[in-house]
Amino acid sequence: FNAWSRPHTVSAVVQFRAPRELRSGWLSRSELWAGFQLASGTSYLSCPAPFGPALILSDQACPSFGVVGGLASMYTRLPARKVLDLRFTKALSDAPYAPRFFIDARNLLNFTTVIRSYRDAALLAPARSQIIENGVEIIQVEASNNGAYDASTGAVNLSAPGTCASWITFQGSGGAPDCVALLRAEARYGNGDGIYSADEQRTAVGAAFDATHLGGLNGTPRRVRVGIEMGI
Repeated sequence: FNAWSRPHTVSAVVQFRAPRELRSGWLSRSELWAGFQLASGTSYLSCPAPFGPALILSDQACPSFGVVGGLASMYTRLPARKVLDLRFTKALSDAPYAPRFFIDARNLLNFTTVIRSYRDAALLAPARSQIIENGVEIIQVEASNNGAYDASTGAVNLSAPGTCASWITFQGSGGAPDCVALLRAEARYGNGDGIYSADEQRTAVGAAFDATHLGGLNGTPRRVRVGIEMGI
């Protein structure tokens, strides 16, 4: 049993080059290339309890737990990989080395390609919630140290003039950049009134978690380039 193999892969490539006799129309002096692939997802070893309590990605090693029998039965696979790429070029004249117009599309149909996942997806939601609460607590403790925290609502008041000028960090040093970052987060994830509510804090910290932890789970989405290149 080869845990890292892809047992099924189907690939196809189609290429068209307009014949020299074709002198008019969009297809004249043109070339078209299309490639498609459908492949089994990469397999990975699950980290069963009590060996997988942390958020471990499928391309990371499980915590060391010695020799366990029947490892093959503990492997699972990511979803199948699908991709369709296409490239179309057209020379702008019959001259040698004439410039060529091109359209280059990668993942044309915008398939979602899962390149990694958490080994135990059931841990993701509770871990996300806990990380959000920890992040909110850090914001509120620093705000409390600066007299900007409302314990009754969980909000951080950044609206008073000069708030950022006198802001200090946990270590007691100048923390104006921290304050400015909080103001920008409130403006982006809140209503921009300078009152950073608890809900706005959770939204911002959750967005940071998703960008850091979830943003790298999928492959490249559809990308299309259009331009002119020198003919060869």
